[in-house]
Amino acid sequence: MPISVKCSECGKGLKAPDAMAGKKAKCPQCGNVVPIPAAVVEAEIIDDEPPAKKPPVRKAASKPKARAVEEEEEDDYGDDFPETEESEDGRVPCPACGEMIIETAAKCRYCGEILNESAGRLAKGKSKGKRFSGKLTADDRKELKSFRSAMHWLGGLYIFGGTVAMIAGVVLLALGPQIPGMDATELGIGAVFVGVIGFTFGVFACLKHLWVVWAILVFQGLDVIFALIDIANNPKGIGGIVIRTVIVISLSRTALTKGKELWRRGIPLTTKP
Repeated sequence: MPISVKCSECGKGLKAPDAMAGKKAKCPQCGNVVPIPAAVVEAEIIDDEPPAKKPPVRKAASKPKARAVEEEEEDDYGDDFPETEESEDGRVPCPACGEMIIETAAKCRYCGEILNESAGRLAKGKSKGKRFSGKLTADDRKELKSFRSAMHWLGGLYIFGGTVAMIAGVVLLALGPQIPGMDATELGIGAVFVGVIGFTFGVFACLKHLWVVWAILVFQGLDVIFALIDIANNPKGIGGIVIRTVIVISLSRTALTKGKELWRRGIPLTTKP
């Protein structure tokens, strides 16, 4: 008789063959490891004397209907229900994908799930990897708000700066021939190029791409280097560079810290609080 069981992760009703009683299996829908309970043996009580005949109870006829409804709600996977082996030779199921991995592993080699670095992280299945269930806690919302705010400010700063640089470059290219003693064409091309890069970085920052934060830090570092090289010709401009650099570093630090924490919790960075 098939054993009925429900997945604790997605709530899917499943059926497993009797041979899998007391073992573990993966849910075909979400991949969660589901323990299969031992088969229940129904015992029949036999009296010494046969009981007196009772009138038939018609209510029993409703049971098959209820059972039929129950069977319709559950999927019978039979032999296709994947079985998960018990822990052997220091191996346990990955809490994310269910594949057998080393008990002390810090990262699953099948799905890439980052696990706790402590050696007892997966011992005997007592700990579970964190997977985003779609529900945010108050702490999750706080982390998300800080991350989104930092990314929006960072993106807005570079979109604005990139737009200004592109406009300045176009003006220099248009008025270049009318400005004597100045290579306006070269400056205009450089300004447009820098503006396009800055604008692009800003857009990706607003889209919550964490990699662009590192690109912005490198870009800002190059800006500081060029400003120091040209400090003799433009000593007043160094003040603006310093202020902009401090703002960028502060926003980038917040974005990277919060983004890493959200990623560790399994929360997509594009999730709205």
